[in-house]
Amino acid sequence: MRDQKRSKTSRWAFLRSWPVALAVLGIMTPFIYQASEATGVYWTKMDVVFLPPPGAAAGNPLRLDSQDIVQYAALIQRLAIRDDNQPVQETNGATLYGTGIRDGHSVYLPNSGGQWQPSFDRAVVSIEVVAETPEKVATVTAELATKIENASQEQQDRMGISEKALITTDLSPTAPSISYHPAKPKFAVGALVLLALGLAGGASSGAERLTEWLRNRRRERMQSLHQIDTRVSLR
Repeated sequence: MRDQKRSKTSRWAFLRSWPVALAVLGIMTPFIYQASEATGVYWTKMDVVFLPPPGAAAGNPLRLDSQDIVQYAALIQRLAIRDDNQPVQETNGATLYGTGIRDGHSVYLPNSGGQWQPSFDRAVVSIEVVAETPEKVATVTAELATKIENASQEQQDRMGISEKALITTDLSPTAPSISYHPAKPKFAVGALVLLALGLAGGASSGAERLTEWLRNRRRERMQSLHQIDTRVSLR
């Protein structure tokens, strides 16, 4: 019997707090609509490959072993993103569009190791770009590739490296291959609907508890005032 009474009470509580639940659903509606209208994104990946010089030259501080070239590629990668206003994107091996980013880019050294043991054994700086139009993807990719190549050339010019000992760069592929990745609005809408219903139920329950607490405080205050009046009248 007590369980039935509690169940009926909770139902009436929800009905009494329906404006709160309706307000929460109203707030969530634009997000649900936006998710239902979501479109896919365009994505590409390009590698800037650092090639060792064909021969050594006097005064060249860079040795020709692969690890030196990898370290130099890491230096250029840091120089290339130094003035980038966009925060560094850490994808942990996932594609940039797979992380949910719809407009952004990432410039990094490929990690052939694992999460606990990173390994950078390729003199390559990878560029990933994702955007809502293929034109923007192509433009941003070209700008980043040019920025990396220029940073490499300027750094060696500053170090006084002779032309025969220059580390050169090559693009792989030479032209970006841009692919389209459709969105999956059904899953997003379903998740948001469940979230909205949960928030609405929680908000209505919280509003009812707050109302009940205020009602009890008012009742206690009235009882206290009544007791004071009673004592005064007895005197």
